[in-house]
Amino acid sequence: MAPNHNNTGMRPDSQLTQETPYIVERTDFAPLLDCPMRIRGGALAFCLKGRATITIDLKEYTITPDTEMVLLPDSTLMLVDADDDFEVALFAFSRQLFVEAHYRLDSMFIRYLWHHPVYRHSPETADFSRKLFDVIAATYADTGNRFRTAIIANYLRNILLMIYDKVQGQFIQETDTKFSRREALFHRFIQLLNTHCTRHREVEFFSDALCISKSYLASVTRTIAGETPKAIIDKHVAQEIKILLAFSDLTLQQIADHLNFPDQSYLGRYFKRHTGQSPSAYRALIMAG
Repeated sequence: MAPNHNNTGMRPDSQLTQETPYIVERTDFAPLLDCPMRIRGGALAFCLKGRATITIDLKEYTITPDTEMVLLPDSTLMLVDADDDFEVALFAFSRQLFVEAHYRLDSMFIRYLWHHPVYRHSPETADFSRKLFDVIAATYADTGNRFRTAIIANYLRNILLMIYDKVQGQFIQETDTKFSRREALFHRFIQLLNTHCTRHREVEFFSDALCISKSYLASVTRTIAGETPKAIIDKHVAQEIKILLAFSDLTLQQIADHLNFPDQSYLGRYFKRHTGQSPSAYRALIMAG
């Protein structure tokens, strides 16, 4: 079921400034329907009502009431579908505010959040989080408060500490369980892909960077993700094209240049093959929505 479009929630992080390094609002994420957004700083999103399917870094999650999303800097978020009444409390913040809030927290905890960005609260912790989000919203509205930023940074740290306490046993267990060589190579492949997919789409580039053969990389991705390296690369590139079409005013030729395509015609054929739409049709649909 498609969500309604009563509120924006499009790019709250684009409103972040040095003077106001956080945004607090309620949203249905409607403009993110099939429209991936890269989180520049970070965000917490607490589901208040309704149900939705979202992707975070191309992995799909079901979001229900009392589910909290922890969106770390440079992650991508997209809405797949949602109930008409779906709504979240959104707290978006700058990268610097996030750095200050998680200072001295175990680095393994941050790694855990990268791999587990969705946290399902118990009734007790959900009630606490709802109240804390209300307090954050009230503090955000108190624009005359000279200490507002420091107070909100402390709230962010408190939320992270609460999640840390509840999942500590899980990420310690994951740390104690040694990653296999294939798992380590797969995570390295994804890191390289996030960095280089705007310029490189060849499996050989990534296998060379990993110092392994193309066939071994294919064995790794099939074992861990059930997909070929090329399929994973194409998903990431298609997502980059969607982000540029939705959140920039670059022409198709400029996007082709930015992503190292020979020309906009090649870009168009590539995008349509992987999404079923032309870039122009996708951009027009997003702008109309």
